[in-house]
Amino acid sequence: MVGNIDGDNEERGFSSSLISASTIKEATMAGAQKFLDYARIIVAPKSQKTIDQRFLEFGVNAVEIDVNTGNLFKDDKYRNWAQSVAVAYEEDDVGAEVAKISTLLSHYDKDTVISMLAAGKNVPDTKVIVENLEIGLLIKWTADDTRTGDIFKLLQFDKDESAILKNPLLRIWIHYASEMGKKPHEVLYEKLITLYGDKELAILLAMAKNDKATKKIAKRLQKLQMKEWQDGDVRVVDIYTLLELGGKAPTELLTSPMLSTWVSYAKMRGMKPYDMLFSAMMKSMDDIGLARVLVAAKRDGTNAKTVRKLQDRQLEEWLKDQKSGSDVLQRLGLKERGNTMFRSRVWRTWVSYMIKLEEQKQGPKIELNLPLALALVLKKEMGGKALLELVTTARDVPETRKIAEWLERSVWKVTRQTPDEVFDLLKLKKNGVESVEFKSWFNYVTQLKLSKEITDELVHISVLKKRFGSGLQKILEKERTRSFKWHDEDRKKVFTELLESLEKLKLLKKLKRLKSLEKLEKLEMLEKLEKLNSLEKLEMSELLKLLKQKKGPMKRIWAWLYNNLLSMKERLSKIWRALVVKVRKRFRNEKV
Repeated sequence: MVGNIDGDNEERGFSSSLISASTIKEATMAGAQKFLDYARIIVAPKSQKTIDQRFLEFGVNAVEIDVNTGNLFKDDKYRNWAQSVAVAYEEDDVGAEVAKISTLLSHYDKDTVISMLAAGKNVPDTKVIVENLEIGLLIKWTADDTRTGDIFKLLQFDKDESAILKNPLLRIWIHYASEMGKKPHEVLYEKLITLYGDKELAILLAMAKNDKATKKIAKRLQKLQMKEWQDGDVRVVDIYTLLELGGKAPTELLTSPMLSTWVSYAKMRGMKPYDMLFSAMMKSMDDIGLARVLVAAKRDGTNAKTVRKLQDRQLEEWLKDQKSGSDVLQRLGLKERGNTMFRSRVWRTWVSYMIKLEEQKQGPKIELNLPLALALVLKKEMGGKALLELVTTARDVPETRKIAEWLERSVWKVTRQTPDEVFDLLKLKKNGVESVEFKSWFNYVTQLKLSKEITDELVHISVLKKRFGSGLQKILEKERTRSFKWHDEDRKKVFTELLESLEKLKLLKKLKRLKSLEKLEKLEMLEKLEKLNSLEKLEMSELLKLLKQKKGPMKRIWAWLYNNLLSMKERLSKIWRALVVKVRKRFRNEKV
């Protein structure tokens, strides 16, 4: 309500800021009751008389106005009066603007006021002042049920058509008119269709739908237009022609803002627009041609939903024809791309088909190992060597690096690469354990261990020890320290695990050395026993040989000694052999 403007009100600065969106929203949410309040303010004799008196007291009526420059709003007399109104209305900024514009309309005709507002809006010093007054005028006229012609004149519908739906006053009017129980969208549609006609309005709304600032209102108006088409039984093909979609090249068609209008209308009439588009396009191009067109249109983004539907339609057609992953790879010409395969525009199309193919085989609830499925098909089509070269090359290209990293572990697996071979592929001796490549290698070797393809629990550290030698421990400790500094828990875990494995490896080597020494000592003892056995045999044989050669009177005695020694030799030999066998068996059967 209007405050006491005759008393000594506290001065406050003249407002140079636009009424905030929140203030307008609050007034809008207040609804019809707020409008009744504004109406009472405007028509209350005492209030109007007081405001008019102030208008005259400040001499605003004496200012010689120029409707072409909007000079009134720069004049000090007007500004002083406007300030007094603002102070009187305290925190009610919207009410103050309604009161100001009501007073101006009581002194000047509406066409003069609209002309002054239009001129003042083009002057930087008065632009915000005028915009606030426009809001007040729009609210007053909406509450007064003023003819829409005057409102549309204020909204400058005769100006640039591309800016019509962006006018902030239009949104404010729609809000307030809706609260007053009117149908602003229907009124606005009738005005627009009269101004532009069916075709031009359809194009204007299609363009406006792609602008965030006008998307919401454009959709509402477009529904009204399509409802009118439906009520008039306008054929879908006629709208296709009206929107000038016929005869366009596929890429041009899929990037046309008008296409979404036709799709929406076709759906409204119960048709299947995506099937219609797909069938028409397949008549003029092959699989790879359509796939490339769809990828290009998807990047444009104008008709993202339609393009996505057409891509799905193409994949479903391949599934229906039971095309394998190899079949589609060849159809899309990817095999011929060699090391540039990942840079092809249709690479993602093939990946999308492989997802659908694997889901069909395993069911949608099964967690897919998509990289492995891709790697198996690629190996079959390219061979292991070419596939490895593809992934290795792609790693060095920023554009394809992520694809290579996503796929490489599966490629190494299907090509049966050992930890040592992958170490060399990634040039880890040069790049070091601090590189991102090291993580790929570590994860791959871990995967081999988990799948039981490698049983050596210390395979990580064994390979690293072989490559970095005695300096490995310092390297690992340095990287673990860095991980603590960077608060990288995953990296800290990896290098802690590697250091623990290194200690285990050292301990195992010590145990092996001890066992080797023990084994060596046992073998040396065995060799000595065998050597002693040989010497004993040699000495006994020599003695018998000498006794056999003796002659003369002692021959009988020598013969007796010879026979007894021979018998002794046989007995001793049996004992000796048994002893040697027993010792040998004991040493050789013992685990080393």
